Amino acid sequence: MFRHFFVTLHQITTPMSHRLLVIDSDISLSTVLSDYLDSKGYHAQHVSSAQEALRLLYEAHFDLVLMELQGLQMNGFELLKLVRAQYPNMPMIMLTAKVDRDDIIRAYDLGCDDYVTKPFEPEYLRARVHNIIAQRKQLESSYRQRLLRLETQKNDKDIPGDTFLAKLLDVMDKEMDNNTLTVDGLVDEMGMGRTVFFNKLKTMTGMSPVEFMREIRIKKAAQLLEENQYNVTEVTYMVGMNDSRYFSKCFKNTYGVTPSEYRNAIKKKKQK
Repeated sequence: MFRHFFVTLHQITTPMSHRLLVIDSDISLSTVLSDYLDSKGYHAQHVSSAQEALRLLYEAHFDLVLMELQGLQMNGFELLKLVRAQYPNMPMIMLTAKVDRDDIIRAYDLGCDDYVTKPFEPEYLRARVHNIIAQRKQLESSYRQRLLRLETQKNDKDIPGDTFLAKLLDVMDKEMDNNTLTVDGLVDEMGMGRTVFFNKLKTMTGMSPVEFMREIRIKKAAQLLEENQYNVTEVTYMVGMNDSRYFSKCFKNTYGVTPSEYRNAIKKKKQK
């Protein structure tokens, strides 16, 4: 009866809206490559310098980075280290004209997800991009599902990055009935930079901070309704959403039914 709202396999593997950053000193190659990836449904941006790449990564979210290993003014390994340090969950593919076993091992050690040697067939690279994004989206879906199981998630120690996620859940739990909590307030509570927080949350869960806060509140609301101790109005305030119409709309978008319908269905189920 209730619509399942987690990411489906089709959504995981569909390239539309996936943003790619191509970093290559060969402007002609990066332009052709970006145009090709755009034609396959991705949104690719290309830059020719490490400095420009770092600026774009700071300003916007990307789903994957394609990075030249040689040719940039900054050493490719140094750039890889910088990107991995600031965006620990960002998928990265190295593009290299030099097939050197030690370089490849070093790139993997620094956090590279894959490498492709030049020259390459565009379709071959597209397949590698597709596979890595699909794997990462599946991981995001896993994070998302386990994040939204509020009670069990807090004690789950098997998830990479669980310190960040556990703290985030603790903050949301503490501020659940605070209808004045803003994204900036959440960032302050987490004690980290706004851009780092945005990118880390987006990369790990596939959600923006606003989407994350809303879904956590709606999931908590469902749990409270299942307890059958509070009416819908009380639950609305308990999860920090004072606008009952907005709450009902968000709830229905998630579960496919209104809060009242959900509560009544749970009652009937328990009576059987």
